[in-house]
Amino acid sequence: MPARLRILIRTGFMVVIFAAARTPLFSAQMTTGTIAGVVTDQSGGVIAGATVTVRHLETNAIRTSVTVSDGRFNFPGLPVGPYDLAVEMSGFAK
Repeated sequence: MPARLRILIRTGFMVVIFAAARTPLFSAQMTTGTIAGVVTDQSGGVIAGATVTVRHLETNAIRTSVTVSDGRFNFPGLPVGPYDLAVEMSGFAK
């Protein structure tokens, strides 16, 4: 194999390794997370339209969402840390 081809292959291989190392897949720690779930009543029926609130305990930052037709809620991109979660719906206890 010619020396020039060997250098080209080696350089290409090093570029691929460098690019792969820079991707989030190889990141040692995540800085955000997701809280997701389904709101149900005591009988297991889903509750659509419930207000779900999460509060980051260290910063008191609050985010609110409303459950969709199948009772699901989702809070993506939350800073990592402890949270308090509350669900409210008219006719139900908090």
